Amino acid sequence: MESLTPSAHFRSRLKQYGMPCLCGCAGFLVLLSIMVGVVYRAFQEITLQSLAQLNSEFSVQMDTLSSLVQTTVRSYGLQVFYTPAVTRLRQGYGLSNVERVYGLRELNTYVSSSEFVDSISVYNQNTHMVYTTDTNFLSAPIGGYADRSAAELFLSRNVETRMRPIRRTVDEPLSGRKREFYSFLFFETSRKGIPRGNALMINLRSEWYEGQLLGFDQEGSYILLDENGGLIAAREETLPSKAALFWNDIVAGRPQEEQDSYLLRKIGGVQTVCLYSRMSSTGWYCLRILPLDRCLAGLPGLRNRFVAGFSFGLTLLALLCGLMLFYIYFPFRRMRLALRRIGPAAPEALPPDQRLTELVESSLELRQSRLLDNLLEGKDPPGERLPDFPAVLLLAESISQNGLRRFLQAEFPEALVTHQNGCGVALLPGIAEMEALSLCGGLAARFGCRCYYSMPRPSPSELPGCFAVLKELRQLRFWYPGQRILSEKRLGKRSGESGFSEKDLSQLLAALRAGELDRARSCWKAVLDSISGGHYQDQRFVFNRVAQLLREMLAEAGLPFRAREVPLAEHLEELEDIGALNARYDAVFVSLAALNADKRRQRLDSIAAQVAHRIEVGYEDSGLSASKIADEMGLSNAYLSRMFRESYQMSISEYLNHTRVERARALLENGELNVETVAAKVGFENTKYFYVVFKNLTGQTPLQYRRAKG
Repeated sequence: MESLTPSAHFRSRLKQYGMPCLCGCAGFLVLLSIMVGVVYRAFQEITLQSLAQLNSEFSVQMDTLSSLVQTTVRSYGLQVFYTPAVTRLRQGYGLSNVERVYGLRELNTYVSSSEFVDSISVYNQNTHMVYTTDTNFLSAPIGGYADRSAAELFLSRNVETRMRPIRRTVDEPLSGRKREFYSFLFFETSRKGIPRGNALMINLRSEWYEGQLLGFDQEGSYILLDENGGLIAAREETLPSKAALFWNDIVAGRPQEEQDSYLLRKIGGVQTVCLYSRMSSTGWYCLRILPLDRCLAGLPGLRNRFVAGFSFGLTLLALLCGLMLFYIYFPFRRMRLALRRIGPAAPEALPPDQRLTELVESSLELRQSRLLDNLLEGKDPPGERLPDFPAVLLLAESISQNGLRRFLQAEFPEALVTHQNGCGVALLPGIAEMEALSLCGGLAARFGCRCYYSMPRPSPSELPGCFAVLKELRQLRFWYPGQRILSEKRLGKRSGESGFSEKDLSQLLAALRAGELDRARSCWKAVLDSISGGHYQDQRFVFNRVAQLLREMLAEAGLPFRAREVPLAEHLEELEDIGALNARYDAVFVSLAALNADKRRQRLDSIAAQVAHRIEVGYEDSGLSASKIADEMGLSNAYLSRMFRESYQMSISEYLNHTRVERARALLENGELNVETVAAKVGFENTKYFYVVFKNLTGQTPLQYRRAKG
């Protein structure tokens, strides 16, 4: 019998066992994928149940917190409710002007002493009057009270609305701007729970109330709903619409033991999970809504890695099939792929011995690169020959390791080269500072890059500190726009200390809130001057702090902005010129200053218009004065007079005299009344004083004016 050659014997074995082995491997991969899918589902269920349990425990803490907040508000409200002055406002018949002013002053005192109260309103059912501290609405009969939602709450009050938060949105009558409150109603009830005839409403600032309940929620995933699904608080505007999609499933037919669980639903093409828990004391629901991938931590990554591994396994099977066909050629093919990784300097047309030589050279270069990496980290690799010192360290941006090595190879064959953080790094033994400067000039001209170089260093132990200095200099490059070559001496000229303080930021924010653009720009320049000599990390902190505060101001003002308009510190990595950063911030300053100046003007004009209206309807009262109007409005005389003068360019007394003289002129032209009667009719008790004021404003005495018009 003829014996088979080794090659024929191998092919026979391959034909006999190869295909069964491949089929077995394919079946194993399919079975493994099914098992992993089952395990993944189980882990997902366990993880979500654990998160639901944690959410339930957290909701207990939130329940305690919400009860504490409501207790604080209720204690405050009851204290105000039973204050004597407020009690007279609620229950009195035919209140005098002094009693109304005293009561409103008492309410304003409570508002100004609290950090969470925006305004307080009192409803007196005996007189059907609503008294309020809100400067956007005047006290008025309840039928004509401008805040209609508040009026409806007063009229429809019941046990369900007593001392419970009611979320309201109110349109300001003058500016048209919308404001949000959380209102608490306080009123007495009979033993049968029927509301009695007067009430107190405390309007809380929405940002304070939501901050107390959801201040921890930095990612904006929590929302609080009452037992009927009504919104209590949410930090993200899209959450109420998402919560509505889950609400029916949360409350429809679920037993008590399932009040703490989770639901899954696809929203906008994204698988979303809703963790919910009911609070025992308030009956509210605490919901946390977020994408499923964020809940499962590493499970999606594990799934993706398995898919990648499964794909790799299939690819490997395909490769094995190919290798069975080319089993003889395979060792040579692997060697060819290894040589190809050397780079374009090793063309496949070279003979094998030359290609092997280049492989050895590539290995040597890799060894030298690792040596430099170790030296930069402060390590002294044993058995390695260190370069000669002194030596200069050089960083070149956007240059590959091979590109930098080829540039240095002719003149500096002893140079060590590596690549870190997008920069080519070279250690140049035995060169002076001027040679390093000339070399950087050549690199900048050749590659159009920015270069950083150090002074000659006498020993390897100084390299880590030197490398840190050059990296710091690179981070601070935006202070040196247009400069392609930077020496570490640049950093040595900086003090390293920042003169920045929070007071600088307070002055900047105060200028923006006051609408003073020039002062804001001056404060910003002072901030830049204070940090210009500091370290990069200090500057990064300041820029991040300023950006955060500006974004909060823009959000409070309702101004839209894009992320890059108020750059965070992460954008410093891309910044090339401090002027570009200044331009972005200045645009924000202009927007905020203009908006705040306009708001201040609107508020000033609103208050001044109320004063003018009060004079128009009450000028006949001889006792009417600036101090009396200030008392009626619950403001100080000096503050009200300053605001009126800024709006009308005259004092309140001057406007009152102008109004009275205008009415007197009309009466004098009629000619039926004598001068003394006209003076008394327009509010002048002293006729001589009337003569003086009339002549000052018209240039004529009342009699001369009557004759001229007669």
